Amino acid sequence: MKLKKFNTRIFAGINDKEIQFKDGLNVLLGPNEAGKSTIINGIFATLFNDPKIKKGTKKDKEFNKKFLPYPDGEYIHGNLIIEDDGDKYRIEKKWSRNNPSVLLELPTGNMIDDLDKIDNTLNDILLYGESTYDNIVFVKQSDVKAAVKRIAENTDVRSTVNNFLRKAVMEMDGIVTDEIKAKIENEKDDLLARWDLDRQQPENTDRDVNNPYKVGTGKIYDAYIEKERVKQKIRWAENGEEKLQKINQEIETLEAELKTAIKKLDELSEIEDDINKRIELEPELKRKEEKFEDLNEIETKWPELNQAIKEQNKKLEEFNKELEQLNQEKADYDKLKQKEELEAKLNKIAELNSKLEELNNEKEKYAEIDEARVEELADLESKISNIDAQLSASKLKAKIIKSSSSTRVVRGVGDEEEITAGSEIEADGFLRIHNKDIDLEVSSAEIDFEELKANYDSAREKYNKMITELEALDISNSREARAKLKLKNDLARDIEQAQKEKDKLLDSNSLEELKEEYAKIEVPDAIREVDVIEKEIETLKDDKISDLKIKIKTGENKIAEWQEEYNSLEELKSEITTLETEINDINKELIALAELPEEFETKDEFRQKLKDLRKIKESKTKAQNEKNQELIEIQETMPDESLEELEENQANKERKFNSLEDRARRLLKVEAAFSETLAEMDEKSFEPLINSFSCHLNTLTAGNYQASNINDSFDIEIIKEDAERKLPVNMNILSFGTYDSVALALRFALYDNLFADKPGFIILDDCLVNLDPKRTEKAIELIKNFQDKYQIIFSTCDPETARRLGGNVIDL
Repeated sequence: MKLKKFNTRIFAGINDKEIQFKDGLNVLLGPNEAGKSTIINGIFATLFNDPKIKKGTKKDKEFNKKFLPYPDGEYIHGNLIIEDDGDKYRIEKKWSRNNPSVLLELPTGNMIDDLDKIDNTLNDILLYGESTYDNIVFVKQSDVKAAVKRIAENTDVRSTVNNFLRKAVMEMDGIVTDEIKAKIENEKDDLLARWDLDRQQPENTDRDVNNPYKVGTGKIYDAYIEKERVKQKIRWAENGEEKLQKINQEIETLEAELKTAIKKLDELSEIEDDINKRIELEPELKRKEEKFEDLNEIETKWPELNQAIKEQNKKLEEFNKELEQLNQEKADYDKLKQKEELEAKLNKIAELNSKLEELNNEKEKYAEIDEARVEELADLESKISNIDAQLSASKLKAKIIKSSSSTRVVRGVGDEEEITAGSEIEADGFLRIHNKDIDLEVSSAEIDFEELKANYDSAREKYNKMITELEALDISNSREARAKLKLKNDLARDIEQAQKEKDKLLDSNSLEELKEEYAKIEVPDAIREVDVIEKEIETLKDDKISDLKIKIKTGENKIAEWQEEYNSLEELKSEITTLETEINDINKELIALAELPEEFETKDEFRQKLKDLRKIKESKTKAQNEKNQELIEIQETMPDESLEELEENQANKERKFNSLEDRARRLLKVEAAFSETLAEMDEKSFEPLINSFSCHLNTLTAGNYQASNINDSFDIEIIKEDAERKLPVNMNILSFGTYDSVALALRFALYDNLFADKPGFIILDDCLVNLDPKRTEKAIELIKNFQDKYQIIFSTCDPETARRLGGNVIDL
């Protein structure tokens, strides 16, 4: 992974800065305070720092203090383009407490703004985490030298290069191996004396807060006693502190409200006189301006209105002539409609005459039928039916067993008929059986058959005669006769109705008189529909003529009104000139006055606000004095510490106690893990690092030496390739230049092993300042060789060093 470009809008003391990096060696050249370190810190922050600046963490506090622009900076910004296997990624961050942001642009052009996804993507590219980059890639030369010096001054180090490098790796990760064990033991004693960590209580439960140990205690026990003592103090202070807190809040609120009211009152009071003057002048100005506009409008309209009235009167004459023509056309239409109505009436009368003739002829067919004949026919049918019913109620039954001659019978009122021997005979009321040997009549004893028979025959005869007479009308019974009578009556009513309709149409006139009237009416050949004519008349009268008359009258009234008020157009113009002068004078006076603040819509609101603020000031001041007196009375009864302070103290004590217990548990885990780690590290695992370190040290010692061993005095033994003699180099008396050489060789060796498979970039501050000319030359040679595989960012304030290094020089 390589750096391509970094830019920032603002970061610490630099702003609007852009730096372009190339492959190989890049030299940041500039004097002290030019921003070299700030650019490097900006690159690191863009890669690793969370954009949200928190208030609670030490890291964020330091970041904020170091890089946020002083004194009023709200944010810092970094934008970095990196390249990985030919693909370019752009990371942009804005650090802020309130409005942070982060964005990663992928090689595809897609954007990611989710911090977790961005971190995952960068982890894949960077291979290692923030700590590795902080301690190896970005670390300052002075930090590496400090680690080497601490190792060199430790007399307990095993005399091997392997052990030196192992110690150096740990130092680079913040671990001092020679001190760690002693520190762990001392820390355990310092934390756990008189305390049972497993049971989370004092070793002796009787030695609690009411009877504590005086000496020989650890931090956890002391923290426990402290938090318990604070708990005791809280119990008796709660009620008073609650009241104190409440009254303090009320006083703070009153103070803030009073301060705000006084500030606003002072601000508005300064312009009160000007606003009052505006209240006096602006309505007067508005009245004069309105009048000025009105007079100007009248000046323009007066001659225009005179001309308009003349044109309107001329147009009115045209409309009246058009109305006369339309009224004549409507009169012709009325005559046409009158003639059409007479024609329709005559046609209707002719139609009714034809209908009357047809109805009378039809009625004549039923002349023989009347109500009396229908009733008589119905009576005869009823009588015959009744006799039949009486006979039917007297059933007779007989059977001829044997007869020597033909036998004939008469059943009831029926006709005589012939029957054969052995036949059964049934009859209603009367039965006669006779032949040449016998003549037998049988009748019911319950009826007078003879009388019934006589009545039946009489009724039947009359009935048959009437049916015969009505046969031509297709009548065979009283029901049909009644239907024909109804038809006759219906025809009579139709005739009467038609006659009435005819008489109504004639209306006391004769048919000849109507025909004569029709012939006298004359109309033009082509006449429009009355709706069209009447619509045009209505539009002309109601819209055009009426509106025009109103306009003329209105215009005449308006001119009369102007003449009454201004006498003439010339005098009106003179008044306009005077009014314009008065308006200009008022405007000049207003320009010198303060404007009404934008927060007020009206001046009345402004005056009311002043009144309200003065009342607020008075009431808040009074309330504040009362609350202060109440506060003094409460404070006199309170302990030195407030409940809030006690609770905060108790929470701090609780956190301190929990933190110390957690620290003790972690310390025990660290102790076990540290022992296990030391046991796992062997010489073989450091062979690649030893080889790389030896190679780079050989170059930097300017004599083709390589590291051979480290003796009990921590002398690095070096051996020349063409000789067998070993030369000791005592680390305790090394020069600054030698320290720099060893530190630089160590850092390159670590970087070689970490980024062997995927070359990246390394940041070097000016690591050549303590080297002699020969070693400087060798170091420059080593750096130039290093640039063939890695991207190097070298910072220096020396132009000569920059010239000798070459590469991409970035002049700051």
